[in-house]
Amino acid sequence: MIVAVLVVAGMFSSSGVGVPPEVGASSEAGPWYYRQQLAWGSCAGDVFFVRSAECARLAVPLDYAKPDGARVSLGVLRHRVERADRRIGALVVSPDGPGDSGMSLAAGVAYQLAAEPLRDRFDLVGFDARGVGASRPLVACLPDQALDALRALPAEPTAEPTVDSSAEVVAVGELLADGCAKDTELLSHVGTRETVRDLDVLRAALGEEKLSYFGRSYGTRVGAAYASAFPGRVRAMVLDGSVHPTAPPVEQLRAQLTALTAAFTAYATSCARRPDCPVGTDPAVAARELDDLLARAPYPVGDRELSTRDIAYLVTSQLYNSSSWPVLSQLLADLEHGDAGKLLELADRILDRQADGSYAAGGLDVRLAVDCVDGEFPADPVATLTDLRTSAGPGGTWRLPAVDVEALVCPHWLVPPVAEPITGAPDPPPVLVMATTGDAATPYANGVAMAERLGADLVTYEGYRHTVYLASDDCVNRTGHDYLVSLRTPPEHTRCPGL
Repeated sequence: MIVAVLVVAGMFSSSGVGVPPEVGASSEAGPWYYRQQLAWGSCAGDVFFVRSAECARLAVPLDYAKPDGARVSLGVLRHRVERADRRIGALVVSPDGPGDSGMSLAAGVAYQLAAEPLRDRFDLVGFDARGVGASRPLVACLPDQALDALRALPAEPTAEPTVDSSAEVVAVGELLADGCAKDTELLSHVGTRETVRDLDVLRAALGEEKLSYFGRSYGTRVGAAYASAFPGRVRAMVLDGSVHPTAPPVEQLRAQLTALTAAFTAYATSCARRPDCPVGTDPAVAARELDDLLARAPYPVGDRELSTRDIAYLVTSQLYNSSSWPVLSQLLADLEHGDAGKLLELADRILDRQADGSYAAGGLDVRLAVDCVDGEFPADPVATLTDLRTSAGPGGTWRLPAVDVEALVCPHWLVPPVAEPITGAPDPPPVLVMATTGDAATPYANGVAMAERLGADLVTYEGYRHTVYLASDDCVNRTGHDYLVSLRTPPEHTRCPGL
């Protein structure tokens, strides 16, 4: 999925925060990376909203098979517990993505009122994974012209692609992948496999015998893989908005298309109660109304254009949370009246396009770098996209761009898949899975499958939003807090009715 990414550069002050020096060899203490101590210092400026936050760097091998070779430096942020006499330990939080900043998430959690019980009991810790944000080196390899070409592609292939349209799809995918061809050594070591190892090194550097963890969306893949690899090192783990633990990538894309369709139908039904609904007052034809708006694209905006894909990305981003549906209605109403300027500005923000026409590093670059090595995609992108379009059913032109970028690019990626399966454990560690019935990004069935795979407890939230813990629902927050603080698991089949 396309998401906005906060990319932060130069966030560390010059005093006290650097890559820890290598410790002398000692077989008793294990490899050097498990023996380092974090040198905490101030975070430069007010980037993270929380003045009390501290920042540090964690050094890890680029390749764990070559521990004395090249290194990666990961940015880490900590908000220390507010009541030291009640401290349980550190809670590591892991964000959406791939490509989102864990440091920003930790600062955001510390800032939220919903996190108050956690702030009383845990140091809140987030880290920027390999290639992201404050970590070095950054993954920054997608050419600006290739990203512009991606945005200009049709929103979906025709039912029977022409030679010209097929060639265009292949050319754009190759152009994006070729931009990253020079970074294959780095890109071979940025997948979930390495992030799981990095997470365990961070656990040790924090002085934690066992990990307390909250992961959402892509963070659930990291958490589930960690629980499979290091089951004896998990104290507590909340996974919210799960990826599917075993389904092949294309099957996951197919499931997300179905979930997006259901979310749009719910939006259209809600919108139809208003006479000025931009997709009409009949939910049965709402998708056709939206397709008509897309069919008029591109919309001129000065010397630029708002493309069908831009609109598709905007629609998708606003469907992830029912509280954003009024915003979606306003955007579509603006489009209906020919005012595309606001939409192009928002599309640029979602895609991290800068005022000078360049794209910020570490967003889509990282997403592709991780997803292309975490799963194997079919070799023919045109056939894959045609299959997805056909299985999604008629109408809904906006749906495919929400899920198709990996299918476009990964067949041309020069780094082979290296993912390790999420196996669960014979004696599973304590894990709590949260799943939302109307999640348009990570369908509810994913959470059910994740809970089964890990032998975890499942909490169901009834509503339309992508991830729910630490948001506005008292039932979900109370359940999550009780579990993380006291290790009290909720009753079986716990359901939270939503707002």
